[in-house]
Amino acid sequence: MDDNKILISLLIPCMNRFREFKRSIETIIETANASAPVEIVLVDYSSRDPLQKWIEANNIESKLAPGVIFVNRKLTGPKHYNSAHARNLCAVASSGDYLIQLSTDALPKKEFVSYIRKVINKEKPDWMCEDTKFDGQYCGRFIVCKRQEFFDAGGYDERFNLYGPEDKDICFRLHRRGGKFLTFPQGLASEIPTLYADKTRNLDHSQLEGKMWDKREMSHLMIPIFEENNKKGVLVANTEKGWGKWT
Repeated sequence: MDDNKILISLLIPCMNRFREFKRSIETIIETANASAPVEIVLVDYSSRDPLQKWIEANNIESKLAPGVIFVNRKLTGPKHYNSAHARNLCAVASSGDYLIQLSTDALPKKEFVSYIRKVINKEKPDWMCEDTKFDGQYCGRFIVCKRQEFFDAGGYDERFNLYGPEDKDICFRLHRRGGKFLTFPQGLASEIPTLYADKTRNLDHSQLEGKMWDKREMSHLMIPIFEENNKKGVLVANTEKGWGKWT
């Protein structure tokens, strides 16, 4: 394949957060337009807010440069948000050679995709993340991954259904798999400052059994999954039930 024709997919899961989406989509379109071919993949995770009406009213397709497309998929049914499942659905809905995991509140710089494309063309990495470490290992929220490697790794572990270390988990798993890995500068993307209550309001708080809706309590429930995967040296997630299912 011609390196300049590599399709890069920008993945955006969203549930009931159209206010953040309508702010971030402008910067996402800008970075996509600067380095076609790119597809912007939105998975509307059973939103009940005006997201779809806003998208229709603002005619996003008219703002895209040649070679940039907008994929808009909507899941109906779930009452609560599962970040891992939503991110996996984005991957399933995409068709890119490389996938970039963004978020509803992501603010990539204009040169973000252009920078990533240059690295891909020169180095052919299996995956990349920001130049930041947790527990001595490189991992980050904005993950770039070769499509085949992401699918071979089983995507995000869908047991992470509360606020927790699903990003850390997939990064540690990709490291264990041993593919070619590179970092990119942290400053290439940032996030819209968002209240914690807004980030977590769509989660299933009943699992907390009356405890505070804070990061610590949610992490206490989710961290054992991360620790179990590390202890077992898991290389592929969701092997028993499959993943990225739309029903």
